[in-house]
Amino acid sequence: MSTSDNRGQRRGRRGAHSVEFALILPAFLAVMAGILDYGWFLFLRSTSVTAVRNGCRVGAVFEQSHTPTPEDAAETYIVDHMDKFGVSCSGGGDCTVDVSITGTAPNAQLMCNIDMEFTSFTGLIPVPEAVGVTSLSFLEFQD
Repeated sequence: MSTSDNRGQRRGRRGAHSVEFALILPAFLAVMAGILDYGWFLFLRSTSVTAVRNGCRVGAVFEQSHTPTPEDAAETYIVDHMDKFGVSCSGGGDCTVDVSITGTAPNAQLMCNIDMEFTSFTGLIPVPEAVGVTSLSFLEFQD
């Protein structure tokens, strides 16, 4: 085979590489968009779970008769934790925090809840529209 034949074969492949790239690029971009969107969703979910779980724990150690109340202590912790990650939960921000005490002593429970809307970075793939987390801590009242 002569050198000129090899050059001709290489020239013929140049167009094929461009076509292959054009066919693969949309699939590659869709996969990358999915990684970004679902990565951000899972990060927010993990952050919310940690904030709510620890907030309920913080509220559970406060006595009901003291200031701040268990509800206020838990809500403050959750809002501060989410603010550290750029999610505003105070004053009509990106999320809503609800903390309440249900039941009566000695079987009272502190329920902490956070709900937030989730917006996609890319908008190219379907993602969940909201992130919601609830935690329940039992309160033990000492006499």
